[in-house]
Amino acid sequence: NSFDWWVHDNFQVTPKFNVNFGVRYSFHGVLSDKRNSITNFIPGRGFVTTGVDIDSLYPNDLNNFAPRIGFAYTPKRGGSTVIRGSWGLFYDMPPLNFIIANTGMPNGGSAGVHANPGGPSPVFSISLDPTTIQQGVPIFG
Repeated sequence: NSFDWWVHDNFQVTPKFNVNFGVRYSFHGVLSDKRNSITNFIPGRGFVTTGVDIDSLYPNDLNNFAPRIGFAYTPKRGGSTVIRGSWGLFYDMPPLNFIIANTGMPNGGSAGVHANPGGPSPVFSISLDPTTIQQGVPIFG
């Protein structure tokens, strides 16, 4: 589940100078399963594992407020030259194809047998050793 909402407005400070501003809120839901059937990376364990039932892959991020501000200045009234500038904070959702397709690491990246025929790229693979993940590093920057 994902949604965004935003509000913005323009304000004419002088006949030659306009300011626009606003804020956007972005919610990108976490990949989850109502039966706690997701089996993947557990941050506290430090490696990829199979057979551990969890309800979601990572915590929800509920504070994605993104302010925006911009301006437009015309040096000569009625002229064809306009100087514009803007700044904004933006959010994006994590790339989930590696998780959904289970193809992000060699042989699926975890010990055991993986079968994910329903993903975008069907995967059937076996890996003998767990893949070590560096501890203390967020899984999604």
